[in-house]
Amino acid sequence: MKNRQQADQLYKAYKTPLLAFFLSKRVERSRAEDFVQDVFLRYQRAGYALDPVQSRVALFKIAKNVFFDHLRHTQTKRKLGVSEEQLVEIHPDLDAASETADPYRALESKQHLQQVLEKLQSLPPKCREVFIDYRFRNLSQKEIARKRRISVSMVEKHVATAIQKLKYDGEA
Repeated sequence: MKNRQQADQLYKAYKTPLLAFFLSKRVERSRAEDFVQDVFLRYQRAGYALDPVQSRVALFKIAKNVFFDHLRHTQTKRKLGVSEEQLVEIHPDLDAASETADPYRALESKQHLQQVLEKLQSLPPKCREVFIDYRFRNLSQKEIARKRRISVSMVEKHVATAIQKLKYDGEA
């Protein structure tokens, strides 16, 4: 019961300052509230038993990490031109819940994503654009052919080439 009371007191004391931290970084309010929850979840999972000053330092350090994870995630989405759901589809372990559950698996997932992104960036530009249109923007091969002014068979070739180069341990 004592740990629960301490957790409640910590939450009451730092919820507003953490929310203000995220809002000052121009994070929209609903997302900032989610980030605050994520901070406390990570803090709890880490099993910290710290005095109030150390707790504050730890919470804000976790908050910085949550914010930087968000920035990296957003930057990756922009670079690929994909949605949140589509990015998680590239690699399901990018889901925030799995990152907090197993840090080793999260690191492994980020390394895998980095490899996929490097492979994607190494594709010829037309091939990469066709693949992104097909896989992440869910355009049909006919729509892509029309949009890119190429034949449907060329779209098929680009998609096949991309899939072959993006394979990782037997998966596309």
